Amino acid sequence: HPSCPPDFAYSDELYDSISGVLSILLSTVPVYHLACLPNAAAARLSYETIFGICEKDKK
Repeated sequence: HPSCPPDFAYSDELYDSISGVLSILLSTVPVYHLACLPNAAAARLSYETIFGICEKDKK
C-alpha cells in the first residue's frame, strides 16, 4: 500500500490493527460527497447536512 508508512509492509499485526481502526471509523462516521459550486448556498447546504439542521429547526 503506497500511502502507508513502510513499517506497515513488514508488520502484519500493525497493519491489521490500523485496518481494524479504519474499518470501524469508516463504518460509523458519515461520509458525504457533494458535487456543487463553491458558493454560499453550497456552504450552507454542507453545514446544514453535516450538523443535521432541517427547515423546521430554522423557525
